Amino acid sequence: MRNAALSKRPRRGECMVELVIGGIVFIPIALFCLDLLTLVLCESINDHMAKNAARAAANQTTVSTAKAAARTTIGNVRTSDIIVKTKLVELNSNSTQVSVQTSMEVKVPAPFPFFSGATLIARCTEPVIKPAML
Repeated sequence: MRNAALSKRPRRGECMVELVIGGIVFIPIALFCLDLLTLVLCESINDHMAKNAARAAANQTTVSTAKAAARTTIGNVRTSDIIVKTKLVELNSNSTQVSVQTSMEVKVPAPFPFFSGATLIARCTEPVIKPAML
């Protein structure tokens, strides 16, 4: 008799508690996944930017025009609230290849107390297309 009376009590409060506790656990996990996805996509953009800058530099005949072409290519990448800053870190060239290193400052959309952004670095090497790079 006692068990029958206990099973007929309203259970609406239990569902609300489960929902709140589930939200406390699920929401930070979902935000961390969003930050991780943002970093992966920005790393891909930075790698693509380095490849394009190396290709542009490899098509030039002098080191100064190669640096200018690489900087122009990197300058074409739009900055936003997430991609804060892009820059050409290093450009090395010889008669057979051009190596470019780029960096990108990224702020994540949902910062945590221990993590609010990162600086991503990419390096790419391309063969020289035009002969006699000085």
